[in-house]
Amino acid sequence: MKRVEAFVQAFQLQGVADALKSHDVTDLVVSEVLRSDEIRVRFYRGAEYAAHYAPAIKLEVVVADEVAMPAVDAIVAALRTAGARDAQITVAPVDGVVGIGCEPDAAPASSTQVWRSRRRTRNSADHQHAAADERWRDAV
Repeated sequence: MKRVEAFVQAFQLQGVADALKSHDVTDLVVSEVLRSDEIRVRFYRGAEYAAHYAPAIKLEVVVADEVAMPAVDAIVAALRTAGARDAQITVAPVDGVVGIGCEPDAAPASSTQVWRSRRRTRNSADHQHAAADERWRDAV
């Protein structure tokens, strides 16, 4: 398995997501980050300041080995019109993926099952808070 990371500009996000979707890669992690950049002088409300960091979007996806290079090629094709240093792609090996809250040999739970278990936990905690509030009101 490989982890593919791509740092792109915000306006390029939808094009990259569509290109990856054409290769059946749909589970993306998208983050807003600040990339270190060459110092640029910018103006805000008439004041001049030096910008050391530039905003960017970080896309992360974990794919099978045989899908990694086609995914990279799809990202490159989607970013073909970008200027220099507008995008960066890294590929790293992944030893394994662990599903949190699962038995070691069990299949990972579906997102619906995880959501329902969280919902059940949250509701029971709400009932505990409500019972504590009632005890406090009775004491006062």
